[in-house]
Amino acid sequence: NCGMDSEYDMADGLIKAEQWKEIAKLYGSGGIPMPFVQEIFLLECEIAGTGFIKEIEKRAGALSEGSIVSLVREPENKYDDLAIRVDNPAGEKLGYIPRRKNEILARLLDGGKMLYGKVSETDISGDGGWVEIFIQIYMKEL
Repeated sequence: NCGMDSEYDMADGLIKAEQWKEIAKLYGSGGIPMPFVQEIFLLECEIAGTGFIKEIEKRAGALSEGSIVSLVREPENKYDDLAIRVDNPAGEKLGYIPRRKNEILARLLDGGKMLYGKVSETDISGDGGWVEIFIQIYMKEL
């Protein structure tokens, strides 16, 4: 109860600014506590289709371990209605999440969840454009 009953507006269930100050004191921070944000590891996979991307060697060469990549749903993709495109930090396409691993990820993205990838490894052969990019996929929950 913390002696805040008189400040709590029972009619609308809102916490007043004075209460937030009291709650913050309980946390010892002196500020308003922020919601806990958790990064949840989901899976690791290789990006598929890199061989079809022009300038993939250049795009992959700009990545380093830990680089954040975007996951973008493509529900209108003519080859896979659960397609998830992977973009580098500059917004350039690197490839796709493999079809065998995209169903649950697509459903999470469609449900409004925040998913992203972190580069875990790159291998650029240099002789014929063979590029392997592995990413770890995370979800962020509030």
